[in-house]
Amino acid sequence: PDPRRSACIDDLVGIVEGSNQGAALRPLVAAIGPQITSTDIELRGTATRLMARVLTRLVLGSVSEDALRHLTEFFCARLQDYACAAPVLEAASALVALLPTSSPLR
Repeated sequence: PDPRRSACIDDLVGIVEGSNQGAALRPLVAAIGPQITSTDIELRGTATRLMARVLTRLVLGSVSEDALRHLTEFFCARLQDYACAAPVLEAASALVALLPTSSPLR
């Protein structure tokens, strides 16, 4: 793994966890939105993988249930994108791990 990429992801995780209930996720998603929906398979996969890696490093309770619900809906819709199935499943798994055990979404 590229240490610069890992450090970048760590920085993004720190920003999200330091924000109020993961409020920094919205600008992050907005910033990479064009890449996640790109017609270029490689670019789309890379952007989706970035989002998945950020989500896998977040700690329980750092993101609101509303944000988790929105992201879950988004990634469920992305499951139809066969080319990005692996990073989408990685993101979905991370989202489930971020849900509190008492959540009705679990």
